[in-house]
Amino acid sequence: MGEEPKTALAALFQMRGRDTITESDFVFDASMKLRWFTPKEAQRLMQIGVDRGLLRASSGNIRASFDVGEVAVPVNYRPGPDVLAAPVRPADLFTRLLSRVQGATGEGPQPIVARTNRAQERLGVDAEVAAALECSARGIDVTDLLPEVESEVLRRAR
Repeated sequence: MGEEPKTALAALFQMRGRDTITESDFVFDASMKLRWFTPKEAQRLMQIGVDRGLLRASSGNIRASFDVGEVAVPVNYRPGPDVLAAPVRPADLFTRLLSRVQGATGEGPQPIVARTNRAQERLGVDAEVAAALECSARGIDVTDLLPEVESEVLRRAR
C-alpha cells in the first residue's frame, strides 16, 4: 500500500494551507470539493490517517502529525482506490481474537470476519470489541486480551 494515504492527506492539508483543519472541512474537501470520495469514504480516510498515526483528532479538529509540506503531491493528484484499503486497525490483536474463534469452532476466517464486521457496524464499536463479543457469544474466554482491547480503543480515542 505504501505512501498513498500520506500523499492523499498531505494533498488535503496543502490545499488548505495549514496543518490543522476541522473534521467537517476534511470530509467536505475530500468528498464534495475534490470529488475523490463519498463523505463516508472521506471519513474512512480520516480514520486510516488517525490509525496510522498520520493524523491526530481533537475537539472536532484534525491535525497532521507529519510535515505536510515535505510530501511531494503530483499535479492533478487523485488517490487510487487502494488508499481506502489501508488497514484501519492493527492486525495483530484483531487477528489473535479471530484465531481464537477459528481454533474453537474450526470455522474459516471469512464468515467470522463477516459476522464481526456486521456487529461492528450495528453496534458502532471498534473491530477488536466486535471480535471480543464474537468470542464471548461462542463461549470463548478472551479475558486475557481484554486489557489490550481496552488499551487499543482508548489509544484511538485520543
